[in-house]
Amino acid sequence: GDDVDDIYGPKTEAAVRQFQTDQGIMIDGVVGPETYGQLGID
Repeated sequence: GDDVDDIYGPKTEAAVRQFQTDQGIMIDGVVGPETYGQLGID
């Protein structure tokens, strides 16, 4: 896999968008409150 580099780049955004799609939540590529909630993060 890819190394973690602490940068929110295009690969991270694509992964977030895919997660949002899979979860049926608003797709914006941003890890906001709704996405955090689906991740189980407070």
